[in-house]
Amino acid sequence: MKRHDCAFKQKACIAILSVLLTFSLSLLSGILGDLQAQMEISDWHDLHNIRNDLGGSYILVNDLNTDTPGYQQWASPTANNAKGWLPIGSVSEPFGGQFDGGGYTISGLTILRDEEEYIGLFGRTNPGSAIKNIGLINVNIRGRLSVGGLVGFNQGEITNAYVTGNVTGLSDSSGQIGGLVGINILTVIGTDFEAIISESFASATVNGYSSVGGLVGDNRNTVRNSYATGNVNASFDVGGLVGISFTNSEIISSFATGAASGIWNVGGLTGFNFNGVIRDSYATGSATGEASVGGLV
Repeated sequence: MKRHDCAFKQKACIAILSVLLTFSLSLLSGILGDLQAQMEISDWHDLHNIRNDLGGSYILVNDLNTDTPGYQQWASPTANNAKGWLPIGSVSEPFGGQFDGGGYTISGLTILRDEEEYIGLFGRTNPGSAIKNIGLINVNIRGRLSVGGLVGFNQGEITNAYVTGNVTGLSDSSGQIGGLVGINILTVIGTDFEAIISESFASATVNGYSSVGGLVGDNRNTVRNSYATGNVNASFDVGGLVGISFTNSEIISSFATGAASGIWNVGGLTGFNFNGVIRDSYATGSATGEASVGGLV
């Protein structure tokens, strides 16, 4: 074999090995990066510290309850000057990360912030955020505006989540109160993001003044394959699943079984539907009120 042929083959082999090595290192770096980026939540202290990196990726690795370290300090009725849990994410600093509950539950969450807004385990989420695979058991949550068991003001994706307990707006100015989410809305137009609630449910008693629903108080985007079983009581725009639905909203393959009661605009599924889409959905609970009352809407 000629010497220049051998040199050519050696160079080719070295080039191929270099490409393979670079690809392997890049792949390994990506895998390790993903593993390092997903921070583990094992107690209430870890959960509280999510607020220090609102764009991070988190995974719950065990149940959290009233006996888990950090409960008395961060989530009990006596925490934070008897106001209970401080929601993760606010109007000025929303949660924009990823939270995976891992199929575990959080029990005994207490929030007593009667005159505040954006109330829930998460106060306000950004477009592109994701919360999934989490159950909240026996919550006691009170607020004034945009109040939900899981999220007060949702602009991201919520999948396979549920809430049980009590969610309440006490004052005559309270609104957008829901068992799972207070308001589901996308405020950023012209993007690929959506505010979607899917494969989720609430079995909570929900009370408030207006725009109050068993699952969502105010829906302006998508609720799909979800349901609510708790009773709902308010004055206006009261629904077993959704209190009020606006243009561009969708309720798809969802249902409600709890009783809805109020004064005006009361429906077994949604209290007031303003140009929204309702498809393949139903309600079996009673609807009672004084005006504009329907078994479905």
